Amino acid sequence: MREMAEEGYNKYSKNNLPFVLPNILTGPELILPPSQLSWLLSQPTSLLDQNEVNREFLQADYTMLHPKVIRDMVHAEVIRQEMTKDLGDYLDAVWEEVNYALEKNWGGRVSNRVLVGRELCRNEKYLYHSRKFARNVVITAGLINLLPKWLQPILARLVTYFDIKHYLACSKYILPIVQQRLASPSSTFKESNDYVTWAISHSLTHADPQERTPEMISRRLSVLSFAAIQSSSITLTNLLFDIVYSPSVPTFSILETLRTQILQCLSTPTTPSSYPTTIDAKYEPDEKKIEGRFTSQKLKAMTKLDAILKESMRLNGFVIRGVMKMVMPSLGLSPPFLPPGTLIPKGTKVGVTAWAIHRDRDRYPAIAQQCKSAPITIPTTTTTTTPPSAEEVANPRKDQRNTVDFDPFRFEKLGHGLESLVRTSEDFLAFSHGRHACPGRFFAAQQMKLVLAHIALFYEMRAGEGPRPQNRGFVGSVAPPMGE
Repeated sequence: MREMAEEGYNKYSKNNLPFVLPNILTGPELILPPSQLSWLLSQPTSLLDQNEVNREFLQADYTMLHPKVIRDMVHAEVIRQEMTKDLGDYLDAVWEEVNYALEKNWGGRVSNRVLVGRELCRNEKYLYHSRKFARNVVITAGLINLLPKWLQPILARLVTYFDIKHYLACSKYILPIVQQRLASPSSTFKESNDYVTWAISHSLTHADPQERTPEMISRRLSVLSFAAIQSSSITLTNLLFDIVYSPSVPTFSILETLRTQILQCLSTPTTPSSYPTTIDAKYEPDEKKIEGRFTSQKLKAMTKLDAILKESMRLNGFVIRGVMKMVMPSLGLSPPFLPPGTLIPKGTKVGVTAWAIHRDRDRYPAIAQQCKSAPITIPTTTTTTTPPSAEEVANPRKDQRNTVDFDPFRFEKLGHGLESLVRTSEDFLAFSHGRHACPGRFFAAQQMKLVLAHIALFYEMRAGEGPRPQNRGFVGSVAPPMGE
């Protein structure tokens, strides 16, 4: 599907023409040229609905535990009004969990620290079932999409059996917490700065009493865990592959460049010693060492982290589509760029493809020369710089970067603040674009930048041999080569 998307884009979209992209799971998609993206984004949801595309792709009525979870926008409201607003408040907790997770087992811990708090995010049984649920959703949805429409309601219960099993295991831990906080005075439960508290606070303002039930809050939490765990884990795994197999800048040089800027932004001669360096340590803020702590402003200033993450997501995003919406009117839709009288039938998916746009040589031209960072002396810390091997010295990476080559700091060289990871545009669609761009991208960016900062400060990485292993496509999704 990736090859067809790129072929159609070069043949039709580059000539300002739409084309039809086959999709064996959810039906054909009408791919518009990028020149029509503004029109696409300006349409009201009564005509073109992006949420309906997500609902169908994920078979959300079956996989998301309750039809309301994806049909309404409660989870997005909680993310925008509570999670994003409080990003700076739990930055220390996220850094502590990054340290713990990378010394023990990475998967799902960091996201869950913010969603369920310190105690539960370190409960191995809860984490196991949370990860399993998150990992199964897309696969289960794909299986349901392969069934004939009339069979889906009948067989979906069977197909989602293991998903429900993992959710029920998670709910044994979540439901008592929700019930306890619902029974407590609001001033008491608000002391816990996590998703459970935010969801309860939001539910108290919601007209639907079902939103205030422990069961609904628990279901929404599991679905949000799926979104947070899958997206960040896939992105960071791809990034590590990209760094190790960088075709232009040596791996040791990438880490050295990142480490230099991180230490400069932290404004301290050593790595932040006020943070724990063992998995059992408990973070205690030390005001005397405040200059060595991560803050929202310092993290924002670490633009090289944004740039390298953005470049990895450009080339190896986990979905092919950029913006995709579904035609909603029963009589269809007649857009102005098609011949008069031409109707796009109801239920048709209409959008643009991020995969091809991100590989457009006119949007991302080859860069002739990588800016070399000046040699530096790394302070004495737990981190040491891996020197180049004899082979790397004898055969330096090529200086010419093609559009499809990973160039770690490409976005920084583009300038104008374009390297900011959360900034979407018509050229960068990894988080979609417009008013329906991923509402959790600010949390995801903070989390991923802290993970990458920790890796750059405390770990070494050796360059891989040969070309980067290819990602694997699953219809509209793309997964890193975990088995290689």
